Amino acid sequence: MPSPRPELPKTEELLAELRRSRGELSQLRAQIEARVQGSPLADELADQEQELVAAEQTLLLSLDERLANEALLKARYRAAEAQMEAGA
Repeated sequence: MPSPRPELPKTEELLAELRRSRGELSQLRAQIEARVQGSPLADELADQEQELVAAEQTLLLSLDERLANEALLKARYRAAEAQMEAGA
């Protein structure tokens, strides 16, 4: 049977890192906005947060697609095994 893909843990690690970075940006933006309303730097950080959200969504979609493909391969493998067993 096909083995799990080794890149999945790396993908999950990257996802965790994106979320951590987004949390840090959010915290810094909140601190800056508390001191200076309408700060251009706070606006830039908000834009960066949105880019990280988009990257997370793309990465999650990619991860879901990989997991779905892996499940499909396993199902096909089991079906082939069953057909061979039935023919034997």
